[in-house]
Amino acid sequence: MTVIACDIGGVIKNNVNDEPIEDSVESIIKLSENPSNRIIFISKCNDKYKQKSIMWLEKYNLSHIQKYDCLEYDEKITIANDNKVNIMIDDRIQVLRTFPSSIIKIWFCSDSKKIEGARKFQPDFLDSVRLARNWKEAVELIEEIQS
Repeated sequence: MTVIACDIGGVIKNNVNDEPIEDSVESIIKLSENPSNRIIFISKCNDKYKQKSIMWLEKYNLSHIQKYDCLEYDEKITIANDNKVNIMIDDRIQVLRTFPSSIIKIWFCSDSKKIEGARKFQPDFLDSVRLARNWKEAVELIEEIQS
């Protein structure tokens, strides 16, 4: 069983317009239909946004996936450990940087400026993660990890 944890904002939901990021909904559904996967969402989300987040997941047929909310980024590690997460997908360097090496980290980032900045100033970080610029790449990475 592969436990895949995924952030919501910036990974499946566009933070600017609240629309799904291209191919995110289809990819998450496809991954969740594979019986050897367990998908969970781990999202930093205060009480004000919890209901909004639940409604968004319902709107896009993702409410069947278990969602864990936390108030601080470092709580994501505890949730991941409690759920025996194998793969974490997040868009924030500072979140992934804190995860142990036992968890495979996928940095979801389509911003070439951020990627170049990381190459230049944080090469150790880039060496410790797999980079997915879009959901097609994210799914390919997961399938490659599992094979």
